[in-house]
Amino acid sequence: LLFDVALRGNRAIGARELIAETTLRRGDPFSHLALEESLRRMTDLYRERGYLYARIDADVRFSADRERAEIVVDVVERFEVRFGEVSIEGQQRTSVDVIRAALRIREGELFRPSVVRASQDALMALGVFTSVTISPRDPDLAERVKPIVVTVHERQPQFLDFQLGISTGQGLRSAFEYGYRNLLGYALGFTFRAEIGFQFFFQDAELERNISGLSVLDRLERRITASLALPQVAGLPNVRGTLDLVHLRDNQRAFGLDKNAVSLAFTWRPEPRVSLTWSAQIEHNGVSLFGGQTIEQILMEAMGN
Repeated sequence: LLFDVALRGNRAIGARELIAETTLRRGDPFSHLALEESLRRMTDLYRERGYLYARIDADVRFSADRERAEIVVDVVERFEVRFGEVSIEGQQRTSVDVIRAALRIREGELFRPSVVRASQDALMALGVFTSVTISPRDPDLAERVKPIVVTVHERQPQFLDFQLGISTGQGLRSAFEYGYRNLLGYALGFTFRAEIGFQFFFQDAELERNISGLSVLDRLERRITASLALPQVAGLPNVRGTLDLVHLRDNQRAFGLDKNAVSLAFTWRPEPRVSLTWSAQIEHNGVSLFGGQTIEQILMEAMGN
């Protein structure tokens, strides 16, 4: 059983705080695996406080009957480490200013692994990189100020997709999508998508009469969308903006609908599992009735069926 845990050499962080970070509790069964995990947690705590080169070792002493174990933890804190100059490597199309704006690293501040992880997440959220690595230059060389190297690997900026099908519900249908992920090198995303359907299967004579009498343009059902995505809005962290332009033509049994709309949305993601969205849309809808019916007649028929 674990009899006692003693710490030596710790000055920046108190013994009680260090022990609380571990799973070591007096009276619990001794475990080498738990000891290794506890040393790792204490080391991580020191690194989060800026002590990048802190070293923590432990010596285990057993009683003569090996029923009790005492752990002596030796801490070598060394010195605080701060972020130095930031170098960016690997970018070809992306603006360096965009990358630097996404970084949470500030020269002269304490070197914290959490800040490095937040910077990596922010760069990946831009959607233009397949991988991001942030590390100190010459990591084995102990220095009070560590230069930082940001290495990025860019995704292919363009993508294209095409689909073609046929169904009794929509007739001949196709979809086309084109996207560019990194407009002007500022991680602006542009997407154009067009979905088109031409109905020539009819379940009854009334539906065929209503649809086949339309002009080719009105008979061509479609949804056309153009979107522009801003990875950051006014330099605010974790705030993304999207502007959508939409044109829609949809034919129902008794009417055809033409819709044109503009929508603007802002999404704030304070943490990976939480997002808040504000959006506004202005649209124009035009409804054309088939068969010379009035809206009152259509509603009466719908009430009976």
